[in-house]
Amino acid sequence: MAAIAIIEAKSFCHVGATVLSTIQIARWGVAGISVGCAAMYAVAVPHFFRELRDHCVYSECMAFYSTPPGQEWLVAHGITPTVWALAYTLLYVVFSLLYFTAGAALFAKKRNDAIGLLGAFTLINLGSTFIPVMDVLKQHGPFLKLGAQSIAALGMAGFIMFYGMFPNGRFTPRWTGWLLGTIIVLRIPGMLAPGTWIDIQSSFAFFLTWFIVWIGSLLVLVVYRYRVVLSPMERLQTKWAIYGLVVALGGLAGWTAAYLVNKPAWDANPYLLYVLEVGVHGSMCAIPVTLLVALMRFRLWNIDPIVNRTLVYGVLTTCIVVLYGGTVGYLGLMFQTSGSWVVSLVATGLVAVLFHPLRLRLQRVIDRWMYGERGDPVATLTDLGERLAEPMSPEEVLLAVARSVREALRLSYVGISVRVGPGDLDMPIAEDGPVPLEIRYVPLVHRGERVGTLHVPSLPGTSGEIDRGHDGWTASDRRFLDLLSRQASAIVHGVQATYAVQRLAADLQESRERLVLAREEERRRLRHNLHDDLAPRLAALLYTSSAAEHRVDTEPTIAKSMIAELRGHIRRTITDIRTLVYDLRPPALDELGLVGAIGERIADLKVAARGLAPQAGASPLHIELDAPEVLPPLPAAVEVAAYRIATEALVNVTKHAFATRCMVALRVADGKLELTIRDDGVGTAKPMPMEPQSQTRIGGGGLGKASMRERAAELGGFCGIERLAEGGTIVRAWLPYGDADSTERSKTMQPSERDETA
Repeated sequence: MAAIAIIEAKSFCHVGATVLSTIQIARWGVAGISVGCAAMYAVAVPHFFRELRDHCVYSECMAFYSTPPGQEWLVAHGITPTVWALAYTLLYVVFSLLYFTAGAALFAKKRNDAIGLLGAFTLINLGSTFIPVMDVLKQHGPFLKLGAQSIAALGMAGFIMFYGMFPNGRFTPRWTGWLLGTIIVLRIPGMLAPGTWIDIQSSFAFFLTWFIVWIGSLLVLVVYRYRVVLSPMERLQTKWAIYGLVVALGGLAGWTAAYLVNKPAWDANPYLLYVLEVGVHGSMCAIPVTLLVALMRFRLWNIDPIVNRTLVYGVLTTCIVVLYGGTVGYLGLMFQTSGSWVVSLVATGLVAVLFHPLRLRLQRVIDRWMYGERGDPVATLTDLGERLAEPMSPEEVLLAVARSVREALRLSYVGISVRVGPGDLDMPIAEDGPVPLEIRYVPLVHRGERVGTLHVPSLPGTSGEIDRGHDGWTASDRRFLDLLSRQASAIVHGVQATYAVQRLAADLQESRERLVLAREEERRRLRHNLHDDLAPRLAALLYTSSAAEHRVDTEPTIAKSMIAELRGHIRRTITDIRTLVYDLRPPALDELGLVGAIGERIADLKVAARGLAPQAGASPLHIELDAPEVLPPLPAAVEVAAYRIATEALVNVTKHAFATRCMVALRVADGKLELTIRDDGVGTAKPMPMEPQSQTRIGGGGLGKASMRERAAELGGFCGIERLAEGGTIVRAWLPYGDADSTERSKTMQPSERDETA
């Protein structure tokens, strides 16, 4: 059978000629059965028309299931049997042509796709067998009867298999293939041999059980595949196909229920019976239309608005009918009247009053069910605000934002990454839901600065940042996503600031630890110097002076020589003590101030430079100092750091730069002391970037450069070295000196405290 061939074509899809031959067999099988079906249908149409005209007008006949109108009714309404038969025949022919056209279009466009072939086969068979036209052939011999029954059985099998495998043509889970096969096996034999013991339709209970199992398994299968298996594009295809099926079966059930509720009234009016036929077959036309859209349109229209309107107005119509009928029945029962225009007027007025608020209420309920909170952004933002009101870590804040976006837009996954440092790289922080295969990236921008990225699921065949024209998102979805992304940007910016504060706190803690370690190391060095060097010297001086004292009367010459030697030791000790004190804080800073101390150091280096210039064969180094006449009061630590940085830079210029000019500049602005040393020498081989955030990661460059960088960083400033394009090197240091109060406190410290701070 064609359905089996199509299933095999999909199930045994390997590579090479086997696949091609299997698809070709399925294609020829579908084409052959479809052509045979169309030929039998073409033969059946004129026979059906004559059967209606000649026999079904006056009495019930095998070829038609509607109640015959009768000769009297036709004469009373001026309708001939030919017109009556032609009306039904045209209705069925139009219905069949729509199915045939849709099936032929699918075959032409999807003939290399198994699910496309199965869809074409199903449409053509359903267009032939859903209407009673083919039943007339059962009266023209066993061969045509078996042919008509076989086509109907194949159509039912194809219909069951198609919606069980749509849209990717695979049984997922695999056991569903056995389930659908069992459902087909239970139904098909009865269609080939109706009225026998193998026909489940002969038992109403058995047939009802079979029907419930089929529809129930189809619903469970569709929901499972939609939520777990299918890709976003396949989900959109499934929406279209299921929408058409629901509209068709819903219309069929609705019209049938309306007929059964008041069957005598329908049977007594052939006009109503014709309206019933038009309604039923018009509803069934949704199947070929939606399948064509689902399988042939590359960029699918979003079906959600169509489903939304169908649900709203379908439920609204039902509510109005129930409300009107209930009002009329209740008032008629209360006032013991029937058919009163007053009762009808009251019911109509009640319906008119409640129509608009009922529609709005239904619209909100269905919008919330279909779209989540996207139809009510205020509620979404309020819910997000309530979630963020609780104390949370930055990661929990971003997770709450991602969860709110996912729930509001009914997405399977949302992730947020934050730009936490320099450069263009984002760090994934929060994810909610399983990560899909394809992700779209929505930039999060706050005040013109990109602070992160929002990750949302993507449709197949699209990638990169979100494309506003062809991303599978509706205009309302994009507007709501824009609104949520703007709110998320502000929150991400706050989280970004929190991370920055945490990094600064960590850097501050690290700096404090380094300061404590450096202070303790300095104290240990001082202790060693005092204990291992100065203390033995002073002890030796004590012993020498005591020995000289004992010999001054008996051996004056030796005592004089010992006192002379003692004088030299004392002088060297004083020099060492001065050096030790200078290392703590240069005395020139207290005597001359920062500008004077740097000027004195420049004068010393000029003398040294004049001595080095003849040896190097270069011109003497000329050093200038550009500084304000009066500097504001500076903390001792800032003065020491500026002096040490200036001294180290000037020594480097003198020894290594081979420069002829050097400019030292001091500037004060915005609570910072800016120190600049610029020369025209050969330039540095290892520059240090000027950006403050880079300072903690710069290594190398020698002990002198590292010392300058560390001295600036200890005070919360930074120091950078750059090679100039025109030649030479520039050293810049920015040292914050705080407010005046802290400066005055620093100036009034005890010398020991100030030295320790320095």
